[in-house]
Amino acid sequence: MSLYNCKSTSTPFLWRMTKFDSDLNMEASYLVSISDCSCPAGYRPTCRHRQMLPKFTRINAVDKLWFFDFETNTWEKHSDHSDSGEDLQATMGSDSVAR
Repeated sequence: MSLYNCKSTSTPFLWRMTKFDSDLNMEASYLVSISDCSCPAGYRPTCRHRQMLPKFTRINAVDKLWFFDFETNTWEKHSDHSDSGEDLQATMGSDSVAR
């Protein structure tokens, strides 16, 4: 399982997408925007990081303690945080929440 989180940067419209293993050890980190990504697949028309970015921004999960599993299309919460899973799930549409 690979989990991803998204953090804002000091540059507008540029985020940092970080990949973690199931024990939350960092594996990789890339700068991503809607049109560009610094990952190895960044030269392609799209990559998984650009596909995930709207998921994070749509539900306001940027700079929060929510992690997204790209393969299963699920969200996981790994620490006590003020957002409840029910609130997050209500704004996510078809994405699901795992705890």
